[in-house]
Amino acid sequence: PSSERNITSVSPTTITAGTVSELTITGSNFGATANKVQLRNADNGGTGYIDAPTNHIVSWSNTQIKVRVPFRAGTGTIRVVSSGGTTFTSSGSLTITYNMSNVIDGSNAYHLPHLTNRNSQGGYTLTFSTNFNSNSAAVAAFQRALKTWNCGTFVNFKMNTTTTTTACQADDAVNIVAFDNSCTLGSGTIGICHSWYSGCTSSGVWRWYLKGMDIKFKSTTNWNYGPAATSGGKYDFESISLHELGHAHQIGHLIAPGKLMHFSSNTNNDNRTLSAATEITPGNSIMTRSSTFNFCSQSPMQNYNGAGCSPTTGIADYEISENIQVYPNPSQGVFTLDYSEDASGIVEITVVNTIGQVVLSEKITKGSGMLKTVLDLSDHPSGTYILTLVESNRVSSARIVVQK
Repeated sequence: PSSERNITSVSPTTITAGTVSELTITGSNFGATANKVQLRNADNGGTGYIDAPTNHIVSWSNTQIKVRVPFRAGTGTIRVVSSGGTTFTSSGSLTITYNMSNVIDGSNAYHLPHLTNRNSQGGYTLTFSTNFNSNSAAVAAFQRALKTWNCGTFVNFKMNTTTTTTACQADDAVNIVAFDNSCTLGSGTIGICHSWYSGCTSSGVWRWYLKGMDIKFKSTTNWNYGPAATSGGKYDFESISLHELGHAHQIGHLIAPGKLMHFSSNTNNDNRTLSAATEITPGNSIMTRSSTFNFCSQSPMQNYNGAGCSPTTGIADYEISENIQVYPNPSQGVFTLDYSEDASGIVEITVVNTIGQVVLSEKITKGSGMLKTVLDLSDHPSGTYILTLVESNRVSSARIVVQK
């Protein structure tokens, strides 16, 4: 049996997945013994549910459950299966703004992976397979998508100057970009990114990093390689490349039809830019946590050097954006923000920690001239945080430090 009456509230109503963010479910008749919390599955657009792993259930009582939102969870209703087996469905929808990939180890523990300096040039080198490199339009579209990520979050992915005959995914030293001629993708799949991980223990704590990646595209798809807009029942190759590179960046699926990181794409649909809320904010968070990774004989990823990036196409430097000042920085938790753009409108301010949890989110109506406001993080622990500010199509960002 199912009922909506036994879940009375869910808090917060907007959250992120795979970031150890905690959800509180209040109601009645949940039972004294923990059973199941179920969230919509972002990997199939929410047509089904996934169970929150038992190690994500923080506490359970007859009237309240606290649970960490697992990666792969998406926007939609949630369900509680009580101790007695009754299923309760929320009347409202939980909004998940982004999803971060996790590594699941042999003990079923979940870990946030890091990006490292795998190529001794600051990051990762991708190599076109010869079956891909022969299609110059596909190469150009993929390179445009790569540059969008380079300039959006300064993730340090670069292309090799040589090609490879390898065309199938493998946990090896080659990060391929290929068509699926030799290793056919399944029905309904037009692109895929395989991520390979490695880890080690340090002081008894497991540390995981992205070892490599392989990206493949279905060769028989009716592709638009651009740069013209997509029409005629085709799929946009640049958009799908941007999506798969998002997975390489360790960002998971959303339930947001028509958006870049939704699990599926439609024909005649172009998604060639990054959203501040759903791609740039988690991307910056991943870059920040990776900047201090000195484990497993790895060194941290270094920021892409910005070559070819225009200030209007991405964040010029997420540590310092020229149109914002945050001071004192570091501080004990209270910062003053000055934003110097002259235009008026709605300003969205988001602050996330190094594991991607949103710790502050607010909207401010700005008049012409400078915006001055106070950011209070005094209830949050010492550490590095990423501030992202969005007004119209302008995105600014800064790294701020709480030091107590």
